[in-house]
Amino acid sequence: MQTMAAAKRHNREFDARRRAAEEEAARQRAAAERRRQLEQKAVTVLEQLLDEQARLQRLRTFVGPLMEVAPNLPERTRRLLVWAGARLDQLEAGLSPEGLEQRLVAADLFDEESDQETA
Repeated sequence: MQTMAAAKRHNREFDARRRAAEEEAARQRAAAERRRQLEQKAVTVLEQLLDEQARLQRLRTFVGPLMEVAPNLPERTRRLLVWAGARLDQLEAGLSPEGLEQRLVAADLFDEESDQETA
């Protein structure tokens, strides 16, 4: 009788340890998935920022020389420059430190909590 009771107790303890190990493994898998998702989101945002930076550079290259001769340009071309200048201002604002911060907040990236999850 005592042997059977000891065996049952041993089985319960074994089952409890197994369940605890399975729960811990599940927590680790979930944490790894959260880290993977955060990394993917960060890569996506970075790629968008790099694309915008390239567009900004191209726009500066286009607008710069024309602005030097703007008074001598036809009216439509001047209107194009005004429009392109406004777009240039928007891109610069979006890539400024304040603009970057707003985007990171909106994307829920690089806050203290997500930094701890990726560590």
